[in-house]
Amino acid sequence: MRQVNRENARGWQTQVTGAEATTFVGEKINVFQITVTSEEDAKKLASLAYEQDIADEENNSSKSNTLEEEIKSLDSQNSQCYNGEDLFNKDIRKINFKEALEIFESNLNFFKRSQGAALFLVQNSYSHAGHLYLDEIRYRLSENISNFNFQYFPIELSSEHIQNEIGILSRIAGYLGLKFTAQPTVQEVVDKICESIHSGLVMFLEFNQWNKLQNQLELLTWLVNNFWHLLIKDVQATCQKNNHRNVKIFAVINSDSQLKPNCFQLPIYCDCKQVKRNQFNEKKIVKITLENWKLEEIQDWLDYFAYNKKTDEIDKIASDIYDKSMQGIPRLVYQLLKEELKSIYYLKDI
Repeated sequence: MRQVNRENARGWQTQVTGAEATTFVGEKINVFQITVTSEEDAKKLASLAYEQDIADEENNSSKSNTLEEEIKSLDSQNSQCYNGEDLFNKDIRKINFKEALEIFESNLNFFKRSQGAALFLVQNSYSHAGHLYLDEIRYRLSENISNFNFQYFPIELSSEHIQNEIGILSRIAGYLGLKFTAQPTVQEVVDKICESIHSGLVMFLEFNQWNKLQNQLELLTWLVNNFWHLLIKDVQATCQKNNHRNVKIFAVINSDSQLKPNCFQLPIYCDCKQVKRNQFNEKKIVKITLENWKLEEIQDWLDYFAYNKKTDEIDKIASDIYDKSMQGIPRLVYQLLKEELKSIYYLKDI
């Protein structure tokens, strides 16, 4: 479901926001608590509501009751496929991440038609709602291609058994369906990845909870210099050999907290300023900085998604949330907005 405005020559208008659909007919307002999940159903609802208003004006109770049953049926059909949690998470991503998304988009500009690769680092992911940023990245990468062409590997590193490169390789191998009798090697895993390459492929490797690793420095060095460099080289060779094009490989090192200071002494980073100056190096890590959300950004978001609230009320809600969240810490803003708008999105109690 998303915010939709629909008008026709007869003068009715339907607004669909969150889980409410409101139909305006002249000066009359009918509010339906209905979970409309598509523009097509929004149009249908508005048409039914218009016809019902006409029937009421003509005192045609039989027709009005029939239309009411059709509206209830539409509500029931949509309720079965409505997920307020997913909808809220999708909408809240529009509140910020502008600069972080610009850095990501800038990398795409350097990609050749044949292939391209980029390795990112996202720190303080827990406090700054990094999961929402990565959701938006995956959405942007996959929205214009088929499911067949998008491969997503969320590699969780929280297990105490994953404290070395073999543990990481084993996790990747598991996603690839690679069976091995001994410990997997970097070359075996990279070869398996290359076997799956075809034109139009977008692969997204997500190394989550890097902060849980004890030997961050050693594993970061290994990931970049051994795994990532070999992957780039072999993917390029595979694309050239088989004439594949539009192949994109992305990887994200996702850390809930700040990496250990010694990790930044390595010459493996390409900062955001370099990217903007057209100095992107696919063999190096691009650092992504997630910022606090500003008061004005919270206000603007509420203008679009806090259905049926007046400007003064929105400003007060935004100010309260901004103060409670210690000047816009995203994780806290996310939780507070979720609580504030749970009735609109039909969310369960937090």
